[in-house]
Amino acid sequence: MVPEKTRASGGFMNFDIERPYAFYGIIVLIPAALYTILRYKKILRSFITNPEVFSASASVTRLRRCFFLRTFFRCMAWMMLVLAYAGISWGIKTVPVQKSGSTVSFVFDISYSMTAKDGPSGISRLEAECNYARGLLKHLEGTSVSVVLAKGSGVTAIPLTEDFNSIENMLSQLHPNLISSEGTDLGSGVRAAITSFPSQSAKAGCIWLFTDGEETQDSLLDALNESVRYGIPVAIVGFGSERESELLLADGKTRVKTALRSSAVEETVSKVKRIRAGGRTDSDLTPVIYVDASEYGSAGKLLKMLSPQDGSGSVSYEVHLISRKNIFINLAIIFFLFSIIAGEIDFRRAIKNFTRGTAAVLVFCTFTSCSKKFDEGRLLFEGKLEWNRKNYNQATACFLEVSEMALKNGDARASEYARFNLAVTYLMQDENESAASYFKQILDEATESTDLQVKFAALYNSGIISHRQGKFDEAAEFFKEALLVDSSSTDAKINLELSIQEKSLQVKPDEKEIVPVEKSGGDAALENAVYSIIRENEEKRWKNQQQKTKNSSLDY
Repeated sequence: MVPEKTRASGGFMNFDIERPYAFYGIIVLIPAALYTILRYKKILRSFITNPEVFSASASVTRLRRCFFLRTFFRCMAWMMLVLAYAGISWGIKTVPVQKSGSTVSFVFDISYSMTAKDGPSGISRLEAECNYARGLLKHLEGTSVSVVLAKGSGVTAIPLTEDFNSIENMLSQLHPNLISSEGTDLGSGVRAAITSFPSQSAKAGCIWLFTDGEETQDSLLDALNESVRYGIPVAIVGFGSERESELLLADGKTRVKTALRSSAVEETVSKVKRIRAGGRTDSDLTPVIYVDASEYGSAGKLLKMLSPQDGSGSVSYEVHLISRKNIFINLAIIFFLFSIIAGEIDFRRAIKNFTRGTAAVLVFCTFTSCSKKFDEGRLLFEGKLEWNRKNYNQATACFLEVSEMALKNGDARASEYARFNLAVTYLMQDENESAASYFKQILDEATESTDLQVKFAALYNSGIISHRQGKFDEAAEFFKEALLVDSSSTDAKINLELSIQEKSLQVKPDEKEIVPVEKSGGDAALENAVYSIIRENEEKRWKNQQQKTKNSSLDY
């Protein structure tokens, strides 16, 4: 969830350069161009010194034209390769990411403007946001929460925890003096909240920013845009009154006017939505909302952000820039082909060369164009690579995208593979319920055309999940069905036997009662007599062994 590397970015123009240092490669063209020009002059000099050749002025003109065209196209091809390596991206796409569970980061604005006492019943904005946060904590049982303080900078005061007592203690201590930096930088608070979420987490993150909307750094728009890019929804909760009031700053002299800047915050939220929309519907975008704390049902809107549509988990959408590397690679190849054609230009053969070049370009475009099935296969392959690298979030994103594409294209086989890979990915993350639901979908929709290997694997892994959950009857049934698909599987046979044994070893309730054994006095006396006889016999045998050893010893 946290960005793993820094890139040069074009701000809000949805433009990105992954490796800016690659542009140094263009400098190579300078010595290459000088060498080419010197070589051309040397060749031209050899023509001039030979009167017979020089008399053919048409040949010299053709040589000059071919030489410069070929040099130009090869330089352009090299520049395209440099641009491709630089990793230029523009435009955006939304990538679905399956999440299970929620984590929340509370970002508290503790600037001096929050000490203005225009809250409910005359309390300060700071007290109002603390009371509001306490009310939310009562509904976040089982949810990990972090606390970030925002003033002139953002600081993670409490990392993700389920110990709400520590958060309660922090709320009682909130004051502008906790951070010495001046001003209000809400963007740094949001960025600190983003970094408080662990990378490669299976849980969905959410940021709740409590503020009056006043900031001195104008960094909120950048931070919200970054949060949406990583699929982290943000809710901004406004505190205070929109009617301005005077506030005495910490120096005891300066008086400033402060108020709830709801219109400015709403405008910022609208800008984020416009920038990231790109023609997509709101349902495909990570939500960024503004609510007034005094508004009825405002807390419900925040809690709704944590509630998935069903019990299997939620799908959040990360915004990714679209890489244009393939465009520059294709242009590099085209320019290189043109350089070859330019070197062979002859007006007498112009039509023939043009036909060859066009055919080459058409063949190239035919073989490099990506059909729908090719796109699905490529994404499955990318997902498998990420799975092998244990980047399960990236793998899940690839498989979800394949599943959506297959559903639109009506490709049942690709959909089947995508769901199976999703199930295996969740199984590796111990998300047994989500994995079992996908295996069940595969088995419920299985037909005669279903890949037998996929069907066997779905049955086998369903048996593994049931065995882990202690459902040995159900596990045995899954392994039996798996053997009906592939009777040669030794693992399935072993697991079937283990499930049957585990089932038989389960103790029945009526067998757990232990019946006490009572002994009578006569039985105890008889038992003591038997022990006495055994002891006497042991003593006699020991004495006999000692005498025998003594008599049989050799004197050296």
